[in-house]
Amino acid sequence: MNSGYKSRSPRKKVVVPCRLNVGGLWSDACIRNISSRGMMITGDSAAKVGSYVDIRRGTIAITGRIVWADGPRFGVRTQDDITAEALVGEPVLKQRPSSGQGESDRRAPTRHARARSAADRADQSRWLSSLFQYVCLVLFAGGFAAFAAIRVFRALAVPFGTISNSIGY
Repeated sequence: MNSGYKSRSPRKKVVVPCRLNVGGLWSDACIRNISSRGMMITGDSAAKVGSYVDIRRGTIAITGRIVWADGPRFGVRTQDDITAEALVGEPVLKQRPSSGQGESDRRAPTRHARARSAADRADQSRWLSSLFQYVCLVLFAGGFAAFAAIRVFRALAVPFGTISNSIGY
């Protein structure tokens, strides 16, 4: 008896506290059930259907979209497959992960350094294009001046030659 609907993937009931970012605001929430591509969450944030959320549990970061909301409960469709075992087994961090000031990989540039280097590259590109434009303009103007000087010299060479021969100079 096929009713035309896809069968739901099995849900696993859990109680997993997490942090939730909806619209740039972080709040505490609790994951109540998990399937392979979604979860039901309860929280005090104002969840609107269609908005994107970031869910953090320890070092696990999950991105998803809210597909339904009913008061403090809402359903999230995740971008990637998730497992209940990974979320339940993940320890809660005692503090926020460091911003990377002290122990970060020195080879990896910070977001600020990348933005600054992108701005520097854009400035350098503008400067080089301006220099290229100036050089092309100078070469064009110099070539035109040389062409005009040769044409004027050739045009005046015959009459001045005749005048110089007639006065005996």
